Order: sequence, then structure tokens, then C-alpha cells
Amino acid sequence: AYRSRVEAVFAMHPKDEDFLRHWTHGLIHQLTAVHYNPLWFNGGRGLSPPWLADKYGWLDAGLAHWFEIEFDGEATTYCMQEQDTTTRWKGGDWRTNVWKAVAAEDAPSFPELITIPTPALSPRQHQFAWSWVDYLMSRDPKAMGQAIKLAKHDLPVRDILKQAWGVSMLSFEENWAEWVRVEYDPKRKTSRG
Repeated sequence: AYRSRVEAVFAMHPKDEDFLRHWTHGLIHQLTAVHYNPLWFNGGRGLSPPWLADKYGWLDAGLAHWFEIEFDGEATTYCMQEQDTTTRWKGGDWRTNVWKAVAAEDAPSFPELITIPTPALSPRQHQFAWSWVDYLMSRDPKAMGQAIKLAKHDLPVRDILKQAWGVSMLSFEENWAEWVRVEYDPKRKTSRG
């Protein structure tokens, strides 16, 4: 079954540039997975960190998709730990999809979605996770490294947002929605798409 799923994915995306996009997505998952605290190895306990995908699915999946879109303009990868390899919520234009949902006041609740691990995120939730990461990267991309470190120390998302970007949970959701209304507006042409 696994082999047929892998073959199906490569049959859908047989070009080299697609392989690079899929590889980038997987690489980001791996890089964030090993962003660890060396103290976890002490005492012969072995490695048992709070993996990003388990507790911070929105950050794990959102960042992997962010790099796909940033480097290649689209996100088409759902890797082995993600739920869905074929379904796309409303097609491939993630900016427009998220913009329409925000304009219609139909965006998922950030506080509710941040509790979902990566493997359980739906295709729609992947697009919002990407958008939240996109917003945070637009504010301060260097803060992402700090945020991942804080996540590895098992801090609540409210503390991660406050310490890394200086924003509260409530203002994050409001500021993100306003940013989406401007940055993702299909009538607005930007260098980002």
C-alpha cells in the first residue's frame, strides 16, 4: 500500500522542480524535528522531546508549506505524516482561498486549531496554518528560530507568540486577519503572488 501511494504521488508530479518542492517540504519537517535541547540526552533517558508535529501541528505544517510557496509559488506536498495526499481545499490558490474565508468571516479559530497535531490537520487547516506562518514570517522571519526553540521547551503558544514576536493570542488573530485582507486581496498585485 505504501509503495502504491508513493508511486501515485510521483505520477502526479514527475518533473524535477516538483521533486525539489516535495524534498524542501520534507526537509523543513526534518530540520524542525531535530531542533532540540541537548539536555534531553542526559541521564540515559534517550531522546524524547516534544516533537513539533505532535503538539504544534500548525507551526510544523505551516512552515513546511511556507517554504514550498516561498521558493516555488505553490504548495502541493502532503508528506507521509500528513493526512491527505490528494485532496485540495478549493484548489491551489491558497492566498485567495484564505482571503475569501477571512472576508466571509469563515476562518477557523486559531486557539482551536493550534491544538491539532500535524497528521490530523485537514487540507483546509493546512492552508490556514501556512497563512499564520506567512504572517509571522512577514513580521520577523528571524523570530521563527526562537519560536521553534520555545516550542521544543514545551511552552504554550501564547508564550511563544509573546516571546518571539511580542504579540498576544488575541491581537495575533485580529492582526493576522487584517493583514490577510490587504496582502492576499486578489485585486492587489504583489511580488509575492
